Amino acid sequence: MTIGFVAVVRARSTVYRPALLAAGASVVLSWAELATSTEPDDVPVVLVDQVDLVEDPALADRVSAVLHTLISVDPFDGSPGSARSPGSPSTERGLVSATGFVIATVRPVIDTLKFVDAAGVLCGTAERDEHRFVGTPIAARLHVLRPVFGELGGTDPDRINPTPVAVLAALVARGATVIASSPSTANDGKT
Repeated sequence: MTIGFVAVVRARSTVYRPALLAAGASVVLSWAELATSTEPDDVPVVLVDQVDLVEDPALADRVSAVLHTLISVDPFDGSPGSARSPGSPSTERGLVSATGFVIATVRPVIDTLKFVDAAGVLCGTAERDEHRFVGTPIAARLHVLRPVFGELGGTDPDRINPTPVAVLAALVARGATVIASSPSTANDGKT
């Protein structure tokens, strides 16, 4: 089943529109176009980095995975557990636009990670099993993503393309709950 969603890319949206429409997007917007979009607040949004669009043949599967996770934890239809259900903490406090669920893609670390002190001296090796790469696609409802647009540069041409990590950090700072979604094992070795 294909789920319609708004795709947001960090570059000119026209270049990547065919791949994202094939993955089920209803509309493809650049970060700058997000400010003037007229899509409803409850629509699912998927932030995709250009690297994923060029290098990931399983992008549609990864997008589908984060969307299904988002919809399962935030059906957004007034049902119990939904962000807008009567009596939910966000509705009661008027925080619907500031809180919500964010689904971030994570994958195992396959390289060796080293600890380095402030002076740059190697002081140990980190356990790979205790770390994960966080990347895109990142899914949320539009009402969760829109408020961070201005915080991350808005239409300022020098700050127009915030990194996925910056977007995720801003969402967490606003009170979003992040849920990790792991891609299939076929993509685990991707760096």
